[in-house]
Amino acid sequence: MKTQEIIKLRLINQLLLTSTLQAPQEVVSWMGAMQAQDFNMAKWGIGNRIYGIKDSAIEDSFNKGEVLRTHILRPTWHFVSSEDIHWMLNLSHKQNKSAMRASDKVLGLLPDVIMQTNNIIAKTLDKGIHLTRQEIGFALQDNGIDCGDSRRLNHIMMNAEMDGIICSGVLKNKQQTYALLEERTTQKILLNEEESLARLASKYFTSHGPATLQDFIWWSALPVRKAKLAIYLIENDLLRIEMDSKDYWFKDNTSSEANLKEIIHLLPAFDEYFVGYQSRHHIVADEHYPKVATKNGLFKPMLLKEGEIIGKWKRISEQNKISAETEIFISLNKKSLQNLQLATENYTLYHTN
Repeated sequence: MKTQEIIKLRLINQLLLTSTLQAPQEVVSWMGAMQAQDFNMAKWGIGNRIYGIKDSAIEDSFNKGEVLRTHILRPTWHFVSSEDIHWMLNLSHKQNKSAMRASDKVLGLLPDVIMQTNNIIAKTLDKGIHLTRQEIGFALQDNGIDCGDSRRLNHIMMNAEMDGIICSGVLKNKQQTYALLEERTTQKILLNEEESLARLASKYFTSHGPATLQDFIWWSALPVRKAKLAIYLIENDLLRIEMDSKDYWFKDNTSSEANLKEIIHLLPAFDEYFVGYQSRHHIVADEHYPKVATKNGLFKPMLLKEGEIIGKWKRISEQNKISAETEIFISLNKKSLQNLQLATENYTLYHTN
C-alpha cells in the first residue's frame, strides 16, 4: 500500500471525506476521544465532521452533557461521549495517576491530600452546582487547602477528573465549569479490562486506521503489553498491511470511492488527524515542518490539500463575523483555489446562527 492510499483511508475513517453522522456525540463516540485543550478549536474538530452543523449546536450538546471534556488519555484534555467516559476512565485511571505521581509529590499532593480535596470538591458541587476552576479554588482555600500556586490547583482538578469525581459542566458566560460526573451522565457502562481494551482498540483503528501499534500506544498511553493485547483481542476484525517494515491495522469498513482530488480541509489545532498518531511523516513535507510545528511538536491550525499539509490558517473575528485567514506554502490550481474558498466559507457558516 502506498502513502497516498493510507492518507485516503485515514481521511475516510476520520469522517473528513464522507460522513453520515449528524450528532456531536456520535462523532466523538466514533473517534473514541478527541483531544480538546483548545475548546473552540476542538468544537470545530467536531463541526468539520458533520455537514452543515453550527457551533451553537455543538455547544448545546456539550451543555447537555452528551459530550464531556475531561483529562482522560495521556493524560490531557479530551472530548469523550458520556456513554464512554466511565469504562474509559476505569481503563486509563492507573496509568494516568502514575504519570502524575512525581509532580503531585513535588506539589505536596500526597494520596491523603487528594482524598481530602476530592471530598471538598464533591461537597461543593453537590446537587447540580456548576462552578469555574477559580470558584472551586476559593472553596478549597476556605477549607484550608493552599491553592495559591495555579499549578497545584491544576493538579488537584486533574486528579478529581481522573478519579471520576468531576467532569465538564455547562458554560457560564463562555467560561468552562466543572460538575459532578455522576450528575452529568445518565448511564454508567462498566467493562472488565479485556472488554475495555478491545473496545478502545476497536474505536481507535476504526476511526484512525490504518495505524501502527506505536500510533495506538501514543494515542492511548497504554503500556506496550496492554496495547498488544488490545490488538490481539480484535485482530480477527482488522485488516493488516505492511509498509516500510511496519504493520498498519484498520477496520474493513471503508470505501475507496470517495474523491480526494484537489480537496481542501481547514483543520483545527490539535486535530485527531495530526495528534492521533506518533508519526506524522505521511502528511507534512520536511521543508514545511518548521512552519507548522509548535515547540512541543504539535500542530497549529492547518490547511490540507488531498490530506497533506500545504499551509496554515488562523481565526479572524471582525464586525461580529468569524472568518479564516490563510497562509499557503505552495501554488494552487484553479480547482484547489475554489475548494479553498469553499472551505473558508463553510468555516464562516459554521459560526453563523
